[in-house]
Amino acid sequence: MFRERGYDGVAIAEMAAAAGFTHGGFYGQFAAKAALADEALAHAFAAARARWQQLAAADADGPVDGDADGDADGAAIDRLLARYLSAAMRDNWGDGCPAVALGMDTARQPAESGIHATYAAGLRGMIAALEEMLPPDWPARRRRERALLLMATMAGALTLARGLGDDPLSDEILATVHREGRLVAGLATASPATATAAQDEERTAGPLVARARHG
Repeated sequence: MFRERGYDGVAIAEMAAAAGFTHGGFYGQFAAKAALADEALAHAFAAARARWQQLAAADADGPVDGDADGDADGAAIDRLLARYLSAAMRDNWGDGCPAVALGMDTARQPAESGIHATYAAGLRGMIAALEEMLPPDWPARRRRERALLLMATMAGALTLARGLGDDPLSDEILATVHREGRLVAGLATASPATATAAQDEERTAGPLVARARHG
């Protein structure tokens, strides 16, 4: 509920009913609504990190492009990009990325609530999961920086795509960041779009160069 409607958009009576409590029973379990929000946020981040760690396993969802070595060549990153930057993730607010769904809502909560620390801990866990997907022979600093860059890029793309709703720009953003994701992660040396343009230029220039050489 919180990811779909925000902390302030869910009434205590709704939360109690969803959990099978009476109104009084709810307060027997949680001191206040904020306590439940904090616990729900921690659970959402833990579940998201677990899903990412499953993607890092070679047999999580089968190989990508025929390659099953997720750590060495970035197949796990490919799986993550395909899932995270999809229309399904954009449209599924209730079970989507908690970093995106509750980021601004968390920022609006009182500093003394403690939920900011829960959000930070959860986000650190997701970044750590990204680091685990990157090649193990990379220096730790490089893996850390690429994980931070990829997390920020993916979350930013998903946030913008959700804000756009059914505008075609939403799909364009998701598709572009998905395509360029390996470059952001440091797993490619050139953008796929740049490589395609270079190949087109080479094919066009080839006959011209040949004619110039032979007069």
